[in-house]
Amino acid sequence: MNLYLALILSAVISYLIGSLNFAIIISFLHKKDDIRKHGSKNAGMTNVIRVYGVSSGIPVFLGDFFKAVVAVYLCNFLFQNVSQYSSYGSLIVGLSVVVGHLYPVYFNFKGGKGIATSAGFILTQDIKIFIFVVCVFLLILLIFKIVGLASLCAAVSYPIASLVFFQNYLTFILSLIISSLVIYSHRSNIKKLLQKN
Repeated sequence: MNLYLALILSAVISYLIGSLNFAIIISFLHKKDDIRKHGSKNAGMTNVIRVYGVSSGIPVFLGDFFKAVVAVYLCNFLFQNVSQYSSYGSLIVGLSVVVGHLYPVYFNFKGGKGIATSAGFILTQDIKIFIFVVCVFLLILLIFKIVGLASLCAAVSYPIASLVFFQNYLTFILSLIISSLVIYSHRSNIKKLLQKN
């Protein structure tokens, strides 16, 4: 198998894994409902907690977080013998799994906002970047008590941390793309925050 075929297959596999939106799955399995009909209409942990409670929100976070981890390690295992795959494979996987979460093929391309899934990928990429982004999220959440604002700040901090710790233009470009997608998915949050000011 050549590198290009391995990268294409990685993108497809990761997108399909990313499309497994656990907010939608758990709301259906536990409540016979669609979380996208309630609250903020977002298929993510925060809305699940708001509508159904913490007991439903925790498995949503874990599912959306670890599906990125599974995608990275599964594709690394499947294509470990492909020359140069390690240089590009995880980057393709990271982008594809986040896109799958945002626009899931199984759920009419209407998914979540990508924070937990992005965090899962970042953990596989570099622990220092992961800690930095999580600290930014927790600090903003502690100060302002607004999950959407904390998520946006964490998204902005990701490419900054990637540039500082990785100093690699490919990983920086990837982090910038993922960050932009996540920020775009939070456009309703941005509008609400601006209206408050």
